[in-house]
Amino acid sequence: MGTRNNAELARFLRTRREQVTPQQVGLAAGGRRRTPGLRREEVAARASVGTTWYTWVEQGRDVNPSPEVLCAVADALLLDPGERDHVLRLAGHQPGPPAADTVADTVQPVLDALLPNPAVVLNARGDMVRYNRAFRFLITDVEEFAPEDRNCLWLDFTDELWLGAYAADRQELEAVVARTRAIYAGSHADPPWKPLLDRLQAASPLFAQLWHAGLVLDAADWEKTIRNPLVGELRLQVSTFNLRDRPSLRMLTYLPRDEQTRERLTRIVPPEHRGA
Repeated sequence: MGTRNNAELARFLRTRREQVTPQQVGLAAGGRRRTPGLRREEVAARASVGTTWYTWVEQGRDVNPSPEVLCAVADALLLDPGERDHVLRLAGHQPGPPAADTVADTVQPVLDALLPNPAVVLNARGDMVRYNRAFRFLITDVEEFAPEDRNCLWLDFTDELWLGAYAADRQELEAVVARTRAIYAGSHADPPWKPLLDRLQAASPLFAQLWHAGLVLDAADWEKTIRNPLVGELRLQVSTFNLRDRPSLRMLTYLPRDEQTRERLTRIVPPEHRGA
């Protein structure tokens, strides 16, 4: 850990925020804006961090952000790799591997090579960083959801189709929360956790109940049974692999546990998407 320059970090982020237009990040340009560029709350939402926390960073407070969170902020501000490394150095971190999306680009051919078996790369909180077509349609088309909702934990507890997909229902959801809590123990200081957990507990009484139960399950492999609305029940073996250059990311592969599932996996991608 190097020497932090909170004042210069605050100035740099504020300057870059003022240079990004709403249109560049897909936001409507309407309405009166007191300052040029993006609002702080818009940057915070794009980076999945709290608005108050991000405001403190821009005020130069001593909040000690982690490299993973700084990379998320850099992505939200559309910084190039050199600018991202500059942000890391200002915060006292040595520039490490590229941001998650850049690393995931090199993993995408591996995910696609696993077809027709589903595979996905997730961050610690369950955000879908990259996935293949089979995972995209494992339950329903994940690209129908807004990017901020493409989170396995969020969909497991708030989307009707995802909630109905689990053949084990309550038992499976207990396991989902228990595995999440095990991951949370190693990354709970990262600011994006709080808004996600607050949002989930407000939206799902069941999640709130299971989260407060304190169940923990540290597992790299487990069995899962999913009801796919197109082809029926899928009996799957899920395996988890950490990515060597980004230990905060993990790849999940879903392999068939029987011949019926093996055949059904060849049909879960709708015909119009099979060559995409």
